[in-house]
Amino acid sequence: MLHNLTLSFLDQYGSLGGGQQVLLELVVAALDLGARVTVLAPRGPLLAAAGASGAETRVLPELSLRQGRKGPADMLRLGLWTGGLLARHARFLSRQELIYVNGLRCLPAVMGLSAVAGTPFCIHTHLAHCGLERRLLLAASRQDGCLALVAPSSFAAGVLEQDGRSLPKLRVLENGLGAAFGGLANEDRHSDSPLREVLVIGRLSPEKGQDALVEAASALPGLRFHFLGAADFADEDFAKALSRLMPGNAVFHGRVADVPAAARSLGAQVCLVPSRCAEAFGLAAVEGMALSCVTAVRDSGGLAEIAAATGALRFRADAEILPLLRSLADMPGPERAALARAQHGATLARYGHASFAERLRAHLKGLIAAAAAGGR
Repeated sequence: MLHNLTLSFLDQYGSLGGGQQVLLELVVAALDLGARVTVLAPRGPLLAAAGASGAETRVLPELSLRQGRKGPADMLRLGLWTGGLLARHARFLSRQELIYVNGLRCLPAVMGLSAVAGTPFCIHTHLAHCGLERRLLLAASRQDGCLALVAPSSFAAGVLEQDGRSLPKLRVLENGLGAAFGGLANEDRHSDSPLREVLVIGRLSPEKGQDALVEAASALPGLRFHFLGAADFADEDFAKALSRLMPGNAVFHGRVADVPAAARSLGAQVCLVPSRCAEAFGLAAVEGMALSCVTAVRDSGGLAEIAAATGALRFRADAEILPLLRSLADMPGPERAALARAQHGATLARYGHASFAERLRAHLKGLIAAAAAGGR
């Protein structure tokens, strides 16, 4: 147990994406172990959920950077934001026994603080970072105060090690299902029903690829496509364009607090994960299978890793989505039910909440042991 250990989590977003859901699971694990936990993030659902879990909270300012490649203006904004973070919170953070960085934009501030105050820190990545971001992560991992660089999958770890050099502090901490998806029993929504309800989970953004479904939704008016997720963190233009492109059988539900309840209410039968980016993990895929949906994913990155472990269906090109849905619609209900049941069982066995929570507790215990060994 980590009684009265002071542990602070930093995140660059106040909204609840996949990385923030993992942070909340880490917060619960740390509190269960007896740590004194503080979460620092912009105002929003993340801080509200962290406070409801029993953690202390501190507010960080919002930081708006453009999507994709960053320019000099973005670097200036990041520098000013970093200075503001340190001016307001450096004294508090320097007294922490461990800082947990859950967002790359918080990393320069923590690196500077650790270099001066010697405060140990851990970095948890949720994307397959490359280019300048990867170089920043590697530089941080070589810093004396860094205890671990955490990747959510073997694929993401491989991207960090792409030049063949071993990274001694790199750890793979495979993602898993959150408490809301813990212990969900398989529900047969197939045997006695034709295919009608298609689920798409996650924030609306170009890299998540929801526009790849326009052709299928237009060609299959008998199916309803339910999008559970709000607009991208930084830009709502994509979501507005998507709503104009989609036909009337597409339903945009916005951010949904209780996804399992929504899936049950909608009678969701199929879950599609059309991400165009190389996902570091792919939480929407394991959530879809835990929800008893026959799940199909783009065959790339961490999604391919999940498919290999669970039997999720795969597609590569956008043009393959329509034939895939047609084949599922033509499949006898009992066969679809058996496929959903097999994916559900494999998902809970590999990514179930109980085993995920135990991995998180073991990870935190290891960090504390490493901090203690360093003389803290």
